[in-house]
Amino acid sequence: MKISASILSILFTILVLLISAPLHAEVLFDSTDNPIFDLDTVNADVKLKASFTTNESQIRLSSLTLRWRKNLGQKGIIQIILLDNKNGLPGAILDNLASVDADRLTVGDQWLTIPLKNAKELKKNTRYWIEITSTGESGSVAYSREHRGLGVEAESYLNNYGLHRNTETGPYIFKLEGVRSKP
Repeated sequence: MKISASILSILFTILVLLISAPLHAEVLFDSTDNPIFDLDTVNADVKLKASFTTNESQIRLSSLTLRWRKNLGQKGIIQIILLDNKNGLPGAILDNLASVDADRLTVGDQWLTIPLKNAKELKKNTRYWIEITSTGESGSVAYSREHRGLGVEAESYLNNYGLHRNTETGPYIFKLEGVRSKP
């Protein structure tokens, strides 16, 4: 029985894809179904921080989707930073996950999905923080007064008004995803 070169090529491609594909995608935090209450501006002086907790496996972050608004004339580089947790507060910087040029964004309300380049494998069952900051006034992140969604109730956020539990005032509206790096 002879197998053609094209069938072997297809089988080889499938094998490579299976080997290189992540084992399982996971959502760590998702408040995207909550209604918008208002917006918090992001700039060099206003750093928004939100906590999340990993699940039962080690994971690498893969994307952050924000409910975002850009107004006319807003510009700057949006930065997404990973922080460790220090006694329930944001701790040391662990990784710079992404940068987005606000000039490339459209004006208005939008879902902004940012691919994350997470060099560090995060520990299982561990709290971390995402920081959203900018070199200029690049836009705003929406927040809700509802506290529904995966991972929302156990977490907190920190802004210029202090530390808040999501169950008290409602979360920033975002979705954080990752992939398990080990079974």
